[in-house]
Amino acid sequence: MKKSAMVIAAVLLLTMLGQRSAAAQVTFTPGVKGGLSISNLLAAGESWLSLKKPVVGAFLSVNLDKTVSIQPEVFWLTKGGASETFYFDQMGALIEMRHQWSLSCIHLPVLVKLHPIPKGTFLPVIFAGPAFDLLLRAVRADFYNGQLVSDMNITDAYKGTGWDIVAGAGLEVALNRIVLVAEARYTLGLTNIVRLNPDYSQKTGALMFLAGFGF
Repeated sequence: MKKSAMVIAAVLLLTMLGQRSAAAQVTFTPGVKGGLSISNLLAAGESWLSLKKPVVGAFLSVNLDKTVSIQPEVFWLTKGGASETFYFDQMGALIEMRHQWSLSCIHLPVLVKLHPIPKGTFLPVIFAGPAFDLLLRAVRADFYNGQLVSDMNITDAYKGTGWDIVAGAGLEVALNRIVLVAEARYTLGLTNIVRLNPDYSQKTGALMFLAGFGF
């Protein structure tokens, strides 16, 4: 039901924006982005450490007019979280155990992008929209004092698809032939990603800092 509602809402939004821009000249701006994702696992009563991973992708900005754009994107994104345990061994040495869960996915946002100030070289931008995730691989890695000691494929423990909501803001710098882009966004998972335990709910969240250019 949740997936159907989001799809219907996206279709209605695209239809309304299409009607709004019927008389306007539509332009297209393809581009690439990359940066840092700081993600976490979200579960009631639990505290997880963040997972920092690079993120890279591409976008196509469909400019309905100088103020409103529809921007589909595709990213290679790794979400997840970590936990750490510290203890002293029999010799009195401090031991650090880190357990890390990494979920690599294709991340597909479709954003509505607004330029509050549509003229000038420096253009602030705000955006929001739904995103769809396609899980490719999930791994649990265990580290002993910073050294990897085990690496286990746990993809079967998680659902293969999920939905997010994305919101953020940034700055575009319009040059002669390219547009430089810098932005920050937050992606909040709406889907319980756990597949094998119906009594346990876990979602994801990711803060991303991205930079790139359109041409």
